[in-house]
Amino acid sequence: MKKQMKRVLALFMSCTSLLGASSIAFAVSSSTSTTTISEDIIRGKNTKTDLNTNNFNIKNVNSAKKTISASATYLQLRDLGFTHNGACGIMGNIKQESTFNPNLEFERSDGSGGYYGLFQWNYDADSTVNTEMSRLMAYCRANNLDYTNASSQLDFLRNDLKKGNSTTGRAFKYPKIWDILQRSSSTPEICASVFCVGYERCVGGADNYSYKNLYWPYKSSINYNYQQLEKRISYSNQFSNQFAKYKNNWSNLDASGSQKKFKDVKSSDYYANAVAWGTRRKITSGVTDNTFSPNSTCTRGQVAQMLTQMERLTTKTSMKNPFKDVKSSAWYYKAVMKVYSNGIMNGVSSNLFQPESACTRAQVCQTLYSLNGSPKTSGRLPFKDVKSSAWYYDAVRWAFQEGIISGTSSSTFAPDKNCTRAQLITILYNYTCKS
Repeated sequence: MKKQMKRVLALFMSCTSLLGASSIAFAVSSSTSTTTISEDIIRGKNTKTDLNTNNFNIKNVNSAKKTISASATYLQLRDLGFTHNGACGIMGNIKQESTFNPNLEFERSDGSGGYYGLFQWNYDADSTVNTEMSRLMAYCRANNLDYTNASSQLDFLRNDLKKGNSTTGRAFKYPKIWDILQRSSSTPEICASVFCVGYERCVGGADNYSYKNLYWPYKSSINYNYQQLEKRISYSNQFSNQFAKYKNNWSNLDASGSQKKFKDVKSSDYYANAVAWGTRRKITSGVTDNTFSPNSTCTRGQVAQMLTQMERLTTKTSMKNPFKDVKSSAWYYKAVMKVYSNGIMNGVSSNLFQPESACTRAQVCQTLYSLNGSPKTSGRLPFKDVKSSAWYYDAVRWAFQEGIISGTSSSTFAPDKNCTRAQLITILYNYTCKS
């Protein structure tokens, strides 16, 4: 076991070196143990915890009605865009932190604060102090979410990792953790280790939030910390084995039993998985209770709304509405303001957005390209109808190379063709989700 752990830690350290991490010393305990994940955990029936409860008052441990199963957690993490190994690495940490109880709360016996939720975010007795818990609650308020629900907490986690946050240094750190969790080369061991050290155990002042000063807290009990890492890695490997059969067909899972079905979306349709994913995440819905209308054209207003839902966008600055065709009473008003203020979508002119106009394939590519920070691209495209001088050339090249969108044939892309609802949700699915 120790040889295995030394190999894992070597892989982990090579991974963190990419982040500019300093070396971290671990003391191996002579008496480590591995706990097997029970079927109760998989099914969400176990609310017990093996956490160290010294100097803490345990609250809300019996909130079984809100305890999430490992199966549902896996599905939600995959829906949010985590890879199989990334999801399992995170789940290994959840098992150790809260045993999948989003309402588990540890209150410090001195009354100074405590820890709450799936990831045991810290909170302070002084409500004016900016804590992980206060950011969770603010995020949920802004997006009309219930912070006590596991799904809301996982949604917050994705936003936290992908976009960083306002805490000094973490805006730099968290996206790098996200990047490692998305790599095909990142094993469950690496994912569990990076998440544990970078997200769960990185504490202290602002100087310690940087990977340059990464360290284990509780310096007086390094062995205990090593045992925690060992447990998280063990749990992550077990989850990876448990859900291996769903690695490439996870989008057909329905952990809740309430997945919406549409009579005009067949299981054999190329967009079936994407529609199931989009409705689960509430990115899209049907045009009626039982129809999706996959071949209908998507408008620019609909694209703005879907992007806002998918990325939980907020308006960056207080701004005046520059578009005379976007009324404040329109259903797409807030979404248009959010995508515009974030530089993701522009108007067709300085004062027109044309929210009711059809959105083309080229426009969709450009929108996602902007959302992803407009990275540099290189290489040639096989499409004769996409000229290198076109305003959307780099966006189409990026989307094609990333596997987000394909051509209408081996040599054509049809950039000016209107994008259908089925095509759009498939593109968003391909953009978000990886194997």
